[in-house]
Amino acid sequence: MDILYQAIKMIFAFVFSIGQIVSPKIAGGDFPPSQPAEPGDTSQYIQISADDEGFDTWQPVKNRGGYRYGPSMILNSNFSLDVWSASNGPGDLIDLVSYKRYSPDFKNSTKEVIALKPTAESFDRMWTCDPGVVKFGDYYYIGYTTTANPNGIQNVVCVARSKNPEGPFDEKWTGSGWGTDVRPLFEYTDDQNCFGAGEPSFVVVGETLYV
Repeated sequence: MDILYQAIKMIFAFVFSIGQIVSPKIAGGDFPPSQPAEPGDTSQYIQISADDEGFDTWQPVKNRGGYRYGPSMILNSNFSLDVWSASNGPGDLIDLVSYKRYSPDFKNSTKEVIALKPTAESFDRMWTCDPGVVKFGDYYYIGYTTTANPNGIQNVVCVARSKNPEGPFDEKWTGSGWGTDVRPLFEYTDDQNCFGAGEPSFVVVGETLYV
């Protein structure tokens, strides 16, 4: 149970499936709620605490630096933990998605690899960041943020898939199937000076997909 408890403290859940896309509905009123949640009302919030100082799961590369952010994690049945995060790549590449698997005690991990990267001369050629991952059927799916605007605005949401958690996630949504002619799952058509759409999270309830 202690291993499970430690895992739950680390995990962020992202779920992806096939279904009807709907707008979110919040029980008891509009979102955001006009009144704060009552203490003890766990239907509206959760409390998480740590019982030790923990440890760094990643350190910047010596003489090079770097970053890891926006992690998505899947806790496996054997309590190993799959972790995907936005990262810089070799050379001048930015905002790829890296992957590694941690042992059940989180003290060891596989070698980090690049699971998802931009497809040259495609819609996501700038970057692939903010991963949200789930295992569904035979595939792992990654929802991610990208844009064709070099200024980092007008972002959209795209999806890629692979049968292996480490990738490569080179099958990407094309608008009608899977391939390399990348098309957004969600486009952004409002103010062209704004961030746009991104940081996807997917939740399945029954046969309905909430985005």
